[in-house]
Amino acid sequence: MVIDIQSPETNNKDNVYDTDSQGNPTELIDSYDYDSEQDVWYAETVKAGKPNWSSIHTAEGFAGYVTASFNAPIYDNSNQLIGVLGADLLLADISQFLRNIKTSPSSRIFVIERDGMLVGSSGRDPTYRVVNGETQRISALNSPDPIIRETAQQIQTAAGSFAEIQSHQNYDFSSHGGLQFVQVTPWQDEFGLDWLVVVMVPESDFVAKIHANTRTTVLLSLTSLGIVTALGWLTSRRISQPILRLSQASEAIAAGELTQRVPEFRVQELATLATSFNHMAQQLQDAFASLEATNAELENRVEDRTQELSQTLEDLKQAQAQLIQIEKMSSLGQVVAGVAHEINNPISFIYGNVDYARDYMNEILKILQLYQQYYPEPNPEIVEQIANSDLEFIQDDLPKLLNSMKDGATRIQEIVRSLRSFSRLDESELKQVCLQEGLDSTLLILNHRLKVSNHCPE
Repeated sequence: MVIDIQSPETNNKDNVYDTDSQGNPTELIDSYDYDSEQDVWYAETVKAGKPNWSSIHTAEGFAGYVTASFNAPIYDNSNQLIGVLGADLLLADISQFLRNIKTSPSSRIFVIERDGMLVGSSGRDPTYRVVNGETQRISALNSPDPIIRETAQQIQTAAGSFAEIQSHQNYDFSSHGGLQFVQVTPWQDEFGLDWLVVVMVPESDFVAKIHANTRTTVLLSLTSLGIVTALGWLTSRRISQPILRLSQASEAIAAGELTQRVPEFRVQELATLATSFNHMAQQLQDAFASLEATNAELENRVEDRTQELSQTLEDLKQAQAQLIQIEKMSSLGQVVAGVAHEINNPISFIYGNVDYARDYMNEILKILQLYQQYYPEPNPEIVEQIANSDLEFIQDDLPKLLNSMKDGATRIQEIVRSLRSFSRLDESELKQVCLQEGLDSTLLILNHRLKVSNHCPE
C-alpha cells in the first residue's frame, strides 16, 4: 500500500510514500506535479460536502489506472475545507479478487454499473482497454468474454434495463444445450455506491455433484448391506456350531456314552453351558459307577437272601431307572433352557434389525429408481457398472434375500419357544398345560429325525 500526499508542505506536489505495517508513510517513492482540485474525485467530494464514492475514473497521467475512489472532505473548526482524504479501489484489484473465488471454469461472477459498464469480473478478459494512451471502459453487453456478454444480454432482456433492478433477482436461460442459473444482487450503500453483482452458474455444475453424491450413496449402502449380511452369517455360525456339538453330546449321553464331553467355547455363555454339561456328565458317570458297585455287592449276598433280595433288587432297578430318567430330564431341561435363552438374545437382535434393513434397502431402491426415472441417460461409466453388477437382478433378489433371512430368524425363534416348552418337562408340580402346544413343540424338535427316516423314533 502507498500513500499520496499533496499539501503546502510538499510545495503542492504529489508525493508518493511507501508505508509500514501500521499504514504510516516511510520512504518517498515518487514526486510529481499534480493539481488534485481539477480531478474528478476531488471536485465531486468538495461539491457533495460529505463522504462519498466517486464515479469510476482514470488517474490523470496514468493510463490504465482505473479506479473508484472513496473520499471524505476534511474541515477545520470554522468549517473551512482543509483537504480531501481519498482511497482508491482499483478495478483490476476487484477483478483479481473475483478470480480468487473458487468457481468452475464455466461459471462467472462480475460487477457492473447501472449503465452496464463492467467494474470487475472473474473471467480472464479485461474490463477496460487502453487505446492510444486513453482508457476505454467496456460494457458487459460488448464484453469479449462470451459468457459475460450473453449473460448480460439475457438479464437486460428479462429486466428491461439494468436500472430497473432494485432487489435480489433470479433468472435462468438455455445456452449451449444446458440451463444457466443467474442471480443478480444490487450492491448499494449510503455513500452513493450503486452497482450490480451478477453470479452465473450452469446447471451442469449442480448435476455433476448430484451424480457424485448418488454414486457415493449407492456404494455406501451396498457396503453396509454386505457388512450386515456377513456379520449375521458369522454370528449364526459362531452360535450354531457349539449348539450342534452340545446336541450331539446330549444324544450320545442319552445313548449311554457317559464318557462324552464337550470342549470349551469362545462365547462366555456357551463356555459356562459346556462346563455345566461336562459336570452333569461326570455326575451321571459317577452315579452309574456307584450303582454298578452296589449291584456287585448285592450279587454276593443273593445266595443268602435270594427271594428277599430279588424283590429288593427289582425295586432298586426301578428306582435306579427312575433316578436316571429324572436326572437326565432335569439336566437336559437345564441345558435346553440355557441354550434357548442364549440363542434368543442374538437371534432377537437379528430378527429385530431385518425389517430396518429391508426399509433402508427399499428407500435406497426408491432413490435409485427416481434417479433412473429423472436421469434416464446416465454417464457411460454408470451404464457399464450397472451392466457389470446386474442391477436388475440385485433389485429383484435383495427383498428375497431379506425375506429369507427373516424366515430363518422366525424359524429359530419357533425352535427356541419349543425348547423352552420342552425344558419344563422335568417339573414335578402338577399344573394345567395345553396338550396341543406340547405335541407341536415335540414334533418341531423331532422334525429333522422324522424327515430322514420312514419310521417313528423310539
